[in-house]
Amino acid sequence: MVFPSKRKSTASASSVTVPSNEIEMKEEFVLNTYDESTDYVPLIDGKPFDVDEYCKNLKLEIVNESEDKMTLEFDLLCVEAPIANALRRILIAEVPTMAFEKIYLYQNTSVIQDEVLCHRLGLLPLKVDPRKFLPPLEKVVGVNENGVDCEEEPEADPRRNVVFKFHVTCTKNRNAASTATDPKQLYHNSSVYSRSFIWQPVGTQEKEFAKNKPRIVHDEILVAKLRPGQEIEASCHAVKGIGRDHAKFSPVATASYRLLPTIRILREVSGEAAHRLKDCFSEGVIEVVKKGGKEVAVVKDARRDTCSRNVFRHEDLASAVQLGKNKQHFIFSIESTGALKAEELVEEACKVMETKCQSLRKQFFLIAARQVSKPIADAVIRYGKDHPLFRNKLLIPIGRGLVRMTTRMRMKGLGLGEPVGTVQISEAAALEQASDFVQQLVLFSYSVGVFAGYYFYTKLTSPETLKIEDFEKYREQQEQAVKELRLQLEMLEQRLAAQNKRSFFSIGSSSQSETKPKTDPPVTTSVVTPAAAESPVTQPKKGSSRFQRISSLPIDDAARIILDEEEYLVVRSGSSIGIEKASTHARRGFPLRFRPPPRKPPTSVLRCFEDALDAVRRRAPDHGGAEEETKKRKMRHLCRSAHPRNKFLAEEPLPTFVFVFVPSGLLVPDCRQIASKLISFF
Repeated sequence: MVFPSKRKSTASASSVTVPSNEIEMKEEFVLNTYDESTDYVPLIDGKPFDVDEYCKNLKLEIVNESEDKMTLEFDLLCVEAPIANALRRILIAEVPTMAFEKIYLYQNTSVIQDEVLCHRLGLLPLKVDPRKFLPPLEKVVGVNENGVDCEEEPEADPRRNVVFKFHVTCTKNRNAASTATDPKQLYHNSSVYSRSFIWQPVGTQEKEFAKNKPRIVHDEILVAKLRPGQEIEASCHAVKGIGRDHAKFSPVATASYRLLPTIRILREVSGEAAHRLKDCFSEGVIEVVKKGGKEVAVVKDARRDTCSRNVFRHEDLASAVQLGKNKQHFIFSIESTGALKAEELVEEACKVMETKCQSLRKQFFLIAARQVSKPIADAVIRYGKDHPLFRNKLLIPIGRGLVRMTTRMRMKGLGLGEPVGTVQISEAAALEQASDFVQQLVLFSYSVGVFAGYYFYTKLTSPETLKIEDFEKYREQQEQAVKELRLQLEMLEQRLAAQNKRSFFSIGSSSQSETKPKTDPPVTTSVVTPAAAESPVTQPKKGSSRFQRISSLPIDDAARIILDEEEYLVVRSGSSIGIEKASTHARRGFPLRFRPPPRKPPTSVLRCFEDALDAVRRRAPDHGGAEEETKKRKMRHLCRSAHPRNKFLAEEPLPTFVFVFVPSGLLVPDCRQIASKLISFF
């Protein structure tokens, strides 16, 4: 059904169209009010109701808040009256607080009766956070099973009770002036105030409430008046409750809302009429300004209007102004009694509303079960009564069996033993018993099915389940992306391998030969901190090696690498790798030290370098056949594969690996990749 978005007032021809979300106010009646078709304004436009869009448009704006945070004024926009009124009622009656429920009166000789005094004490507001306590186990309001009087005060529960005690005795002031007439001067403790209450910690409450001790909200609340010789002694136990049980649990002094007034001036009102129009409204609503050399009335702040409608008393002004109220703009005013801040009360009220919505959601299934099961049971009974076989073989035996079982159970309950014999009941009575049984059976079966469906539905739609599903989808997407990357990498490696077939490279090595090799310069190390020596590969700066300099600490493996006629020293200490030029390292003057105990050398150094060469080939440029003969003349050889691991100092030469390329195409960054691949095999 599509509802009109705007309505026209029939009061006069000069009236303008009124938006569908506003109430139009006339002199003696109100138009465009709430009804069953316009309770929810979004339905008026004929669009389908969308919960996400509705929640997206909802707004809450804080307008004013007192310094002590106990008074709050805020605007609630884009909601309807049922929701706003539910929030107001929850604030008044369903947000829990702490209040005195049990008063154990040991002495009361004042003029106030015991029950009146206990009632006054129960209305004292307590500054205690109710969110840290549990509700009582017994009924909050009412006389317990032991009656009004009790022999002794029971022990308080630290999770459910807060205990206050006070003992005040009135005595004469012997130092009072002879002319004094004020009871405060004549007597001590002539008035009992709320500051006389002393909190008594129970269990671990003293440690839990060390920073914010429970107390009465205000210290100057008058409880009773005494005269010399009169005394009051009591112990007060506070419990957690809601205002629906008793007004003393209500957390707010006032919780109200009103609609935002709207005022439209339909024509220009100037001169004396402008001042009369200003006087028809509250102060600050209408303002008279000069415009074009004359005084004109304009709307200054419609929020201040109290909707008195005094303007309709003036015939010349009634047609110049249109009054209304925005049905989706609520101005809330909340004043807390002091237990919680006003903004905290609104938050707690929203939580209670959410809980009630979840409870209502569960009730829908119960209502649906009852509405569906009864017609099914009635249909089964009608079919059974008309069908002879179903009636005689199923329904009547079930009915008679139920009667016999009920009779036997009742006699056992009364202590009469087993029945000697049973009277055969009529077919009509048996059919009636069977009808009730079938109806209850269908109701039970349907309820079990509905509750099972509801359980699995809530389990599948719970936030934890949705998070797990999102994570599984995300993991599947990442695994698929990794597979695609691996496939692309394999294809790239195949292309590089095809290109490497056309590349020319040669490997030579320096080793012990018949001719005495050139003596290597002494190998030294640079002193670095242990943290730097043990840390893994660090992020390099621009233009520098990403491996740290070689440390003076003991190492596990070492080797020399010659790249483009440059000699480099590579060492490994645990998971850390160091690499730098051999000439730079030799200037330090310290030999390399290896860690004991000795370890076995690599089983296949050649395999290590074959893998390292694969990384080199990918960076080697493709050259023509003119250089092929030159490369073939280079030697592919590995020198000394034995490592001096059995000594603390490296006295023998380190194994040297020589990579010679005819075109100087291998840069220092390539050296880092080769060294990393090499050391990983040690």
